[in-house]
Amino acid sequence: MKVLVVLLAIIGLSVGAPKHHPRLAHQKISPRSLIDDLQDFIDLLPLDDIKAIVDDHLETDGAFAAVVLYLQGPEWTELVNTVGEKPAVQDFIQYLNDAGLPVDDILAWIDNLIKGATPGTDPDEEGSLRPLLDEVEAILPLADLLALLNDKLQNSPDFQALYTKSNVLLNA
Repeated sequence: MKVLVVLLAIIGLSVGAPKHHPRLAHQKISPRSLIDDLQDFIDLLPLDDIKAIVDDHLETDGAFAAVVLYLQGPEWTELVNTVGEKPAVQDFIQYLNDAGLPVDDILAWIDNLIKGATPGTDPDEEGSLRPLLDEVEAILPLADLLALLNDKLQNSPDFQALYTKSNVLLNA
């Protein structure tokens, strides 16, 4: 379960990451970086298909509408701010920034995505997100993602460090 949580966190953070590591752009043969590793995960994701599923549920799924409205509300904002003030979270964000991930830009992109979402149906707080999650899971290349995860854990020192740091954060 921890592996899935870490994988989803990594993918979420990396969606807004730059395609090329700016520090290495001038080199002809650049070593692999954490950003390159995260891009490998993104490259496996059917992002257009995931977006289509999310857009459909945003229009028609009351349970998803309820979640979106919650994420746009003050209770969620307060929770994000409280978590963001934790020293372990601040240390992890600094680690990601040092690795070349523009965390503030990624978080702003996610925030704008949430704030810009407009549900096309009334919220249903009694509903379930299971249909949305099942549809997304059905199109994910899970075997390829897990194989890549295992490869990165065996062969990428940068990814190994990220994995270790993220486990420390999850256990804090």
